[in-house]
Amino acid sequence: MGRKRRTIRDIVKIKRLKVKGRYLENIKEELKKVIVEVMLPETEAYLEDINKAIDERIASEDDITAKADIEAFISELKTIVEVVDENKISDEDAKSVFEKITTMLEEHE
Repeated sequence: MGRKRRTIRDIVKIKRLKVKGRYLENIKEELKKVIVEVMLPETEAYLEDINKAIDERIASEDDITAKADIEAFISELKTIVEVVDENKISDEDAKSVFEKITTMLEEHE
């Protein structure tokens, strides 16, 4: 019971409206939010699926190759959250990363 989990489509729709409709008041917090609430959980779930397939010896060669890329991507996402928390990213750079992530999410739909 608790709060309803947003789908990627819901998040992308909301974020697209915010980016295109007006300048986000706090783009850094929006960037952190989309990473923490959408990107990390989705990517970590995918990594968990790959690890499970590897453990069960049903992983394809592509799965095994993708594992390192997924782990690196998770590390990059965590680094972005860190630099946002430490205020070491400009609003301009945060907006650029945010737009790249929302574009990636749109393509993932």
